[in-house]
Amino acid sequence: MGAFLALGLFQGAVYGLLAVGIVLVYKAKRVFNFAQGEFGGVAAFTAYALVVGAGLPYWAGVVGGLAAAVAMGLIVERVIVRPLESSSRTIMLVALVGVALFTIAIIVLVGQPIPRVMPPLIEGGGVNILGAGILPQQLVLMAVLAVLAAAMAWFFKTDLPSSRPHRTPGPRRSSASARPPSPGSSGAWPPSSAASPGSSTPPSASSRPDS
Repeated sequence: MGAFLALGLFQGAVYGLLAVGIVLVYKAKRVFNFAQGEFGGVAAFTAYALVVGAGLPYWAGVVGGLAAAVAMGLIVERVIVRPLESSSRTIMLVALVGVALFTIAIIVLVGQPIPRVMPPLIEGGGVNILGAGILPQQLVLMAVLAVLAAAMAWFFKTDLPSSRPHRTPGPRRSSASARPPSPGSSGAWPPSSAASPGSSTPPSASSRPDS
């Protein structure tokens, strides 16, 4: 039972990293990025091509994979997300699903559906935790997730402005103040049609009875 818990904890760290990206995008744009997994796929294929294909150092592959994911995010934000900011959330979600499907098709066409194995970041045997063999790179992944969790805690404490401008409604004008005064009135609206009780103002000529 302990081995299953340990494996689930360290394997779940990968999904935790994906969740961090989804939360960050929602915090900034108030939209769920359904193409978040494909961003990771582009980064992984780029790192594999640089490390295994080109023979570059591991750190160069990691930096190149992150750069590819950032470039893809900028393109999607400028081409898809920003023009649709004034649209409904449903349209935005459908557009991001389309981005995910398009990215999957490109990865399959370019990379070919062939299983690939990335060499480990740290060579060496695993560590026994609760009866499960945990690789050193999984420990590094857990440490990275802990650092990101602390950064997210600080991030949520800051009051960042939303991408949508907030419109502050101005003072409402009453219907009485919006109406123009009638000719012959003293400026008050509506004008009184008859003299108030106790007034000494004589009635007009049109209101006197004919003799």
